[in-house]
Amino acid sequence: MRLLISILLIGFSLTATTQTLDTNTVRIVKPAKQLAQPIQKVEKLEYRADLKLEIFGEYVVDSFAVLSRKTPSIEELNALLGTTLKVLSSSITGTNIDPMTFSIYSVERLERDDFIYRVFGREIKAPEPNLPQAFNVHKTDNENCYGIAEIDTRHIAIPYKGVLLFLTKK
Repeated sequence: MRLLISILLIGFSLTATTQTLDTNTVRIVKPAKQLAQPIQKVEKLEYRADLKLEIFGEYVVDSFAVLSRKTPSIEELNALLGTTLKVLSSSITGTNIDPMTFSIYSVERLERDDFIYRVFGREIKAPEPNLPQAFNVHKTDNENCYGIAEIDTRHIAIPYKGVLLFLTKK
């Protein structure tokens, strides 16, 4: 019994000694290195039911940019040019396109390179698609259509089977 009490007292005294040593030590904190480029803040907008979105309506397919290895044939892509697509709040439909259903859950302002990387999983070396440097993306819950890029009030872009379709409002 005395042995057990002695071991406990030695253990408590060692714990108390190490705690007092830790409080007396001084830590030198070095300032973090500055980044080569400052981090740019991305503006995130929340989706509201009362928000009037200007991306809905009838559009004509003007052009496309192939950004993936797995795409439809060039004949099928050329057949899309000039066709009319209806962009509704929950779907995109048209004559030569497979219908897509979705739900828009947020609007986020993204850089061109970030949008291409999120949609197609690759970085662009040169400005391949004709997109502005930053634009609003109406993010959807459909994994085949990451989001609808709102280029300006009359132009949008949608990902479709490895291709970025550029649409102009009728």
